[in-house]
Amino acid sequence: MDEKNTAPVPETPAAKPEAKPAAKPKAPEPEYFTLKAKPPKKKPKEDVEAAKKIANRYLGIQALEKIVNAKKARQKKKEAELRFKAPETPEEFYDRGQKYVNGAECAVPFQERALYYQKAADMFAGAGDFNDAEELARRYGNLAQSVEREGYENAYAQAMERKKRAQSSDDWFEAARAFERIAGYQDASEQAAACQAVLDRRTNLKKPLLILRVAVIIGLIVGFVLVFRTERFKYNLARTAHRMGLDNVAAAFLKNDTDYRDTESLLEEIYYDEGVERMEKGEYKKALNALSKCTAEHADIQERLDECNYALGDAAFKGGHNKTAKDYFKACSLEYKDRKARIDECNYLQGKDALEEEDWQEAVSHFVSANGFADSNDLRLEPELKLLAECEAGEKHFFGGSEYLVLERQGNRLTLLHAGLIHELPFQEGGGAVSWKSSSLRATLNGTVWLAEEFTPEELALLQPDAEGDLVSLLSAEEYLRFQEIMGKKDALWWLKDQGGDKDRIQFVSDEGFVMADGYPADSLSIYVRPLIHLELAQ
Repeated sequence: MDEKNTAPVPETPAAKPEAKPAAKPKAPEPEYFTLKAKPPKKKPKEDVEAAKKIANRYLGIQALEKIVNAKKARQKKKEAELRFKAPETPEEFYDRGQKYVNGAECAVPFQERALYYQKAADMFAGAGDFNDAEELARRYGNLAQSVEREGYENAYAQAMERKKRAQSSDDWFEAARAFERIAGYQDASEQAAACQAVLDRRTNLKKPLLILRVAVIIGLIVGFVLVFRTERFKYNLARTAHRMGLDNVAAAFLKNDTDYRDTESLLEEIYYDEGVERMEKGEYKKALNALSKCTAEHADIQERLDECNYALGDAAFKGGHNKTAKDYFKACSLEYKDRKARIDECNYLQGKDALEEEDWQEAVSHFVSANGFADSNDLRLEPELKLLAECEAGEKHFFGGSEYLVLERQGNRLTLLHAGLIHELPFQEGGGAVSWKSSSLRATLNGTVWLAEEFTPEELALLQPDAEGDLVSLLSAEEYLRFQEIMGKKDALWWLKDQGGDKDRIQFVSDEGFVMADGYPADSLSIYVRPLIHLELAQ
């Protein structure tokens, strides 16, 4: 370094070695830096600095661990919310169906596999005619029945074998539980009752003894649990507590140790019994909390979950909590009771509340989601027009039964492109030489059936014909390139209205956003449709 950039170093006076150099006052050290013992005689300053570094490093590690743990907890919560979010579009139903198929292939208990296959079938059924959803719904519905039938047969044979070999009270207990897991199949319920009767005779427990055993268990918990911290000890305590109906105590022993013997299965049995007991008392929220921890090992678990969710949804609805009620109804199985109608009614009431508060976006969104419940289609017009009156190019707004992207605004005239994708509408049914003017797709989109399904008469009156006289059309390649920046890319292929390289081929937009000028056969069902409309708003 240059001398001019180097700070002068003060020299310590040789004549006064004991004097301390002047220094700026330091802030008091935190308590954890204070040395309790006397400092060593040699190099006390270096030892203090070393202790500070060690303390800082230790506290830094602790802080880092807290940050990492908090991040993991947030991620776990986010994954749980995504996992239990109900699907709403055909694509989401189809994807959820694929996930249930993957889950079934990993499931071990036959009831769990059958339930996952049935859930997959329900999801594919909910996807309607999306891709091969109808075929998959039939396939996995049949597979669920096959897996369930064979599983019950095997489980019944194993339960009978347990009964034949039963000698101790534990053996009879296991035999009774084995039959209870398949209750309703052949004479499994009667067999379970017979095994339980033998168990009751052997144990011969009475209420006074029950109270005594509770006291003994509490004494064991207080006096010995700290001494005998073994998995076997806690397992045996949990089994005893479960037999006595003390499910909360049993679960407390097992919740942190699930690898010992059949601990995981026993814990699930405890949660199931607690959930059933809560349901009988009408405590549906606590019942749902317990039953949600169970898998498909119990054949009626989904039915019980549906009953709890529906009861909680009905109670929230009667209390005027429409959003909470809708969430509970959505958690029910797709075909459970009048689930869909209850969800539609909740959306309708939420839309009316938003309309009163002049929250136009919420109002129209809920009215569209109400799927025509009551007069929801008529009520959506006011918030639609309020939003469109102030919209700009590039925004998305609902009109009719769908969401549209605003491509252009010229005064009160709007050009709107369907924001979603309509599937399985060929450009020309049967193929062959075709143009937009002669296509079956043009006839369908401008036909009374499609228009009536998509728009109310008041909405239909706002549509303006284009230069060819169409109320509904498609983008041309030239129009697409003009509005390409506003539209962005779609992860799908969709038709344009221009002819391709041959007379039987039509141009389309690729999933990368390119115009495919050579085109695709006009009768293809793998290309989506995005309708284009023009509106004239009142001044």
